[in-house]
Amino acid sequence: MWEDEPKRTGKPYLWGLFLLVLLGMSSIFFLRPGVKPLPQPMTPAAVDSPVVTLIGAKAHGKPLFSADAQTGVWAVHAAGDRAVVTFLNALGDEQWAETVPAESALIASSGRYLVIGEVGQPKFHVYHTRQKLVLVGIAPGPLQALSISRTGEVVAAFTVPEADPVVLRAEIAMYSALGHLTWRHSLAEQQPIAVKQSADGNTVALLSLRFARDVMGSLTLYSRHGERLFAQDLAGRPGMLTVRDDGESVAVTSGNSIHVFDRQGQLLVRHDAGGVVEMLRYYGSHPTFVVLRRALLNLRSEHRAVVLGENGRIVLEHRSRQPIVALTTFVPRGDIFIGTTTGALVVSYNGQPRWNLTHTWQGAYRVSTLDGVHYLIIMDDGQVLQVRGQ
Repeated sequence: MWEDEPKRTGKPYLWGLFLLVLLGMSSIFFLRPGVKPLPQPMTPAAVDSPVVTLIGAKAHGKPLFSADAQTGVWAVHAAGDRAVVTFLNALGDEQWAETVPAESALIASSGRYLVIGEVGQPKFHVYHTRQKLVLVGIAPGPLQALSISRTGEVVAAFTVPEADPVVLRAEIAMYSALGHLTWRHSLAEQQPIAVKQSADGNTVALLSLRFARDVMGSLTLYSRHGERLFAQDLAGRPGMLTVRDDGESVAVTSGNSIHVFDRQGQLLVRHDAGGVVEMLRYYGSHPTFVVLRRALLNLRSEHRAVVLGENGRIVLEHRSRQPIVALTTFVPRGDIFIGTTTGALVVSYNGQPRWNLTHTWQGAYRVSTLDGVHYLIIMDDGQVLQVRGQ
């Protein structure tokens, strides 16, 4: 007779092992090898909450831009097919406002100067905090990017019409504070994306798409006199660009990576952000950015504000389930303001919290500060709040 076939016994430990593997895979998003994120900053009970005050400012419309202007704050709002340029004093009181025809506005500021133009139009306007409109310039072609230095020098990137519509011709030019052309260069088969200057204008960085055999990103640095310092191709799709105040380095996004170069073109840092970089700026000499990341299995989103050290190591990281919509820094105090759709906090460079609060501001509000104590919040409807911390 045939012997009975051995019965298959259940192996429940295999199911447990399978669940552990799944859990490990889903945690890749949260526990990246080699990264030891700092604990999320929390305000101790002994720390007083900041004082929030509504300022009696006019609501001009949805905020597009805000920045420190040394003696006050620049704010630009959208109003239909026009933009409203306003200057606020340190307390948030409106000093003056002017409208500019700019539906798709290009805006940049540095210190007491602000420049604004419209994508696809050649005209740009330069404002000073005291003199208001000081210059109206006209580029040789439709504007693609604008920048301004603290001494009022404007760098414009624009396309130039050609007889052959298939040919793409773009140029970059610098104008003095009086509107005189300083230098001008042709950009062969490039589409400008962004242009930035150091505070003193000694370093000019151009980020563009370059059309060769393959479409790729391109980063080019110029001196204030128009000398090309270096040009570097970028493998991924280019996105954001920022220049350190002293001009000694520039940071650029390419795909999900952040690259930091010095003025000679040497790659100082390459950091994989692990997601879509939504904001990029310098915190003193440290590249600082906001990134949106998603888990591999459940696609759950997480927003992170990150400060990189000189060697690319993460020195400060704040994680949030809510979108991070505002980020500003105040270097003299060593503080970083991180604003989400439901809360805001100020944390020092070493991770110590100054204060935090919950709010109902919603929207992509803007924030600026002159002293690191008083923060001006320009809400989604254009109203201005003052948040006074410690």
